[in-house]
Amino acid sequence: QLLQDGSRVPALPRAVEELALKGDTSLGEHLKLDDSRLWTAISEWQSSGDPLLKDLATRLHTRRLFKTIDLWGEHATPSGREKALVLAKDAAERAGLNPEIYVGLDSAQLTPFDADDTSLSVVLPDGSTQPPRNVSFLLSRLEGQTLEQARIILAPEIRAEVREALHS
Repeated sequence: QLLQDGSRVPALPRAVEELALKGDTSLGEHLKLDDSRLWTAISEWQSSGDPLLKDLATRLHTRRLFKTIDLWGEHATPSGREKALVLAKDAAERAGLNPEIYVGLDSAQLTPFDADDTSLSVVLPDGSTQPPRNVSFLLSRLEGQTLEQARIILAPEIRAEVREALHS
């Protein structure tokens, strides 16, 4: 956002700049983007004049990383997720944090295996193999099912408040 607004960002690797401004970078620039360059940039950003960049860089550098709260039951439904997100954003505002930056909703999905998946098999004691669906009732129920886990991602200083609000 800073780059798009015309601001200068110190120690910014060229690949990151090109990705932010053009949406793409060359393979050569991408390959130069290693841990050393990124950590150098993050270290520089800790003294940035932009309060948001400074805070996020400091959080990364000091390992004060964002946390998650898994959403279960009613909170995992679409309406429950929205309510949880509103609770978390309200807590961020009360803490003086921009809720659009410091709170998010993540939904990870996984299909363990499907009928067309031949790469997964169970080796039986006699050495023969069977597809998972033929070995266990529970595994047969997983075939083709998409499992989903929703969670709120948020700044660590508001995690306890949001967790308590969700459980009350």
